Amino acid sequence: MTSPQITLAPGLYLVATPIGSARDITLRALDILRSADVLAAEDTRTLRKLMEIHGIALDGRPLLAYHDHNGPAVRPRLLGMIAAGKSVAYASDAGTPLVADPGFALARDATAEGLGVTAAPGASAVLAALAIFAHVRSFQYCVNVHYSVFRSRC
Repeated sequence: MTSPQITLAPGLYLVATPIGSARDITLRALDILRSADVLAAEDTRTLRKLMEIHGIALDGRPLLAYHDHNGPAVRPRLLGMIAAGKSVAYASDAGTPLVADPGFALARDATAEGLGVTAAPGASAVLAALAIFAHVRSFQYCVNVHYSVFRSRC
């Protein structure tokens, strides 16, 4: 069953995509991919395939590549589209944008320009792994390591 298109406010939508199974995507992420005025992706082939699996058509909407190699050139165009009232959905290859991908600079600059930035989170591979290995006290270790790394960068 296909969900109806929703109305998105102008802004940048960071869409988490599955790391493994294409079915590990949230309904909200699918709604955003179905409804955004503009789509941007680290790898357009990967996003196009994910959308095809879930029956989401481009319907003439632009699908722009945004990655490490072209980010500085494409970023102003995406920010301009948002400033002009468009909703832009950005998806990395796999996982959540901003975690080791070029979405960081896009979100940073959108925020600096006073543009809306919204996250559509997905399933967490780290938490899924910790759930499987609940007998290991790795959770406390992961949280402590992450916190100390995060704190040292702020």
